[in-house]
Amino acid sequence: MQREPDRDAAYVSDMLGFAREVVTYATGQTEESYLRTPMVRRAIERCIQLIGEAASNLTPEFYKRHSEVPWRQIIDQRHVLVHAYAVIDDRRIWSRAAVEVPALVAQLEKLQAEISDEP
Repeated sequence: MQREPDRDAAYVSDMLGFAREVVTYATGQTEESYLRTPMVRRAIERCIQLIGEAASNLTPEFYKRHSEVPWRQIIDQRHVLVHAYAVIDDRRIWSRAAVEVPALVAQLEKLQAEISDEP
């Protein structure tokens, strides 16, 4: 069985990988091209969903130690994508992909560096 810190580190690594994918898929897109391209929309939605899934598996202690990350918002967005797909706001997802996820990448990179420095 994985130790809790190792488990948290693995989920942060997963989140970072999926967030970087979002940035890659969004690069070169505009909101209009994103809205016209179902394949890109679905790829970004899926990665955002996976970010939320990984976040939901972090330990409560990790959430508390890193309260600067909007964990609840990340997990709630996953729930919308999975359970309320009929009301997905494509413009909101674009905003997340273009603005919020790049900021999240920076936060996760910092967390990953801190985790790797821990004994």
